[in-house]
Amino acid sequence: MKKELSINADGVIGKVSKLIYGGFVEHLGRNVYGGVFDPADPTADEDGFRTDSLNAIRELDTPITRYPGGCFSSSWLWEDGIGKNRPVRLDPAWKQLEPNTFGLDEFMKWARKANTEPLLTLNVGQRTAIDAERMLEYCNFPKGTTLSDQRRANGAEEPYGIRYVCLGNEQYGSWECGQAEPEEYARRARECAKLCRNLDPNLKFILCGNGEDHEWNRKVLEICFDYVDYLSLHFGFYTPYEDERYFASLEKYSAFLDETAQICEQIRLARKSRKKISISVDEWIVWDSDKTPREGEEWTTGMHLLEQNYTMRDVLAIGGLFSLFHNHADTVGIACVAQSFNVIAPIRTEKNGVLWKQGSFYPFYYASHYGRGLALRLGGTDTTLRGSVVYQPEMHEFTLFLMNYSHEEIDLSVRIEGFDLSAQPVEAVTIHTEDEKLFNTPEYSPLTPEPLAGIAFAEGRVTGRLALRSWNCIRFSGKEI
Repeated sequence: MKKELSINADGVIGKVSKLIYGGFVEHLGRNVYGGVFDPADPTADEDGFRTDSLNAIRELDTPITRYPGGCFSSSWLWEDGIGKNRPVRLDPAWKQLEPNTFGLDEFMKWARKANTEPLLTLNVGQRTAIDAERMLEYCNFPKGTTLSDQRRANGAEEPYGIRYVCLGNEQYGSWECGQAEPEEYARRARECAKLCRNLDPNLKFILCGNGEDHEWNRKVLEICFDYVDYLSLHFGFYTPYEDERYFASLEKYSAFLDETAQICEQIRLARKSRKKISISVDEWIVWDSDKTPREGEEWTTGMHLLEQNYTMRDVLAIGGLFSLFHNHADTVGIACVAQSFNVIAPIRTEKNGVLWKQGSFYPFYYASHYGRGLALRLGGTDTTLRGSVVYQPEMHEFTLFLMNYSHEEIDLSVRIEGFDLSAQPVEAVTIHTEDEKLFNTPEYSPLTPEPLAGIAFAEGRVTGRLALRSWNCIRFSGKEI
């Protein structure tokens, strides 16, 4: 199969936000207890954090990390996770036992070690604006109040400097503690944002949007537009679906992003405002929807829950999702994988220092490291060959991300206009496997990048051959003419 793509220097979509490479640490399964925090593990540091998982998340270079949920946040009592006397409680969201040995202060300490900025999710479903303001006073006020001095007594002399805040989580959902109609939710969210911004005008607020309901989004934005900076949308791929329906999610989400951006613009124009509402995809997931814990683990701490093995098909979906974000660089400002460790995650661990990287780790790694710059339009893609291109002007370097979704090899030709190309690629790698059911384990990792041979440059074109059902990354140099 032959495919011709095109890149033009004039086709700038926008600057890719580094915050689209976000992580997610929720109190869910073994994400925290066993992934982030395990004082008994031989890899644990002086704070009980697993250093092997810290090293792996630093490799991904996640500039922002959402905490503590997710659904967990809608029954979260932040005060339980600070100080010395911490209660053990039941978590109704995931039917777990929550010991609170890892809480707000531990997450902030871990985030510094992981080189990531915190994105806190407020419990808007069950608590008040005053509760939210008190938490941010604890975190961000320098000193001189009971709460700020309590933080200092707990070991954090300097304020945490929280900047990004989610105003609840999926409050439209029947599964969520604190489900509400859009008008009710929006009034709660507005009062939280108003009060907290009086405390700290630098806060950026993310309003809970619905990834399938434009009417919800329009109603909550009408009420909260003046007080928020982002609208949240959650996207998911569900692995039991057949290929056609599974990969069609990319077109569905692309259209939804465009339509949501139009709604934001309509409200902005009606208000004659200069303010732009960006989109935060602060949960994107690939999972099989199985929420069953191992036998005997329900209502325990650190359950094996949602620990999915990612196959080649999932690698293609995740690569396509990052390209979707690149191709909406003018719209999407934040995105977070849900989750970072063990739970539908790119990084897996077991006891005694066992850690491995799923196939999904590698599209994330390459996108995070080389997908920062200007997103350019990539002409000629379709449902069999999807992708994106990011140009870094200061490095004079292109990165081309390409996913071959077909069951045929592709003879590729990419026409480059407006740039003078170098003669050799900087790097070209691919992931593919003939057996699509294979996945990485601690002992065997078939889904890892290997060199992509045969990439050539001639007469303003990049040419090569892409294996069937393959993820590909091609980096090459070029200066604008």
